[in-house]
Amino acid sequence: MSAIPEIRRALKFRVKGLALWSAVIVIWWLARLPQLHPREAAAMASRFHFQRTALTPLRPALQNQRKVNPKLKGISSWISTVGAGVAL
Repeated sequence: MSAIPEIRRALKFRVKGLALWSAVIVIWWLARLPQLHPREAAAMASRFHFQRTALTPLRPALQNQRKVNPKLKGISSWISTVGAGVAL
């Protein structure tokens, strides 16, 4: 018996594996997220200027939760949510 068929089979197996891993590496390389060079990022960021400003105080909310029966106080948030959903 000749060893040539066994060598061909082993070679075919290795070539398939190499082709598979080559395809995986190429797909990974193409799917990478683009990255900016630090100089490009600094140039883009230099266009933005921020300054501190005082925030105006917010007025209090009109009604946070609906008033419910004292027995249902444990689920008052849920009742308020359902009531707001029905109102929409």
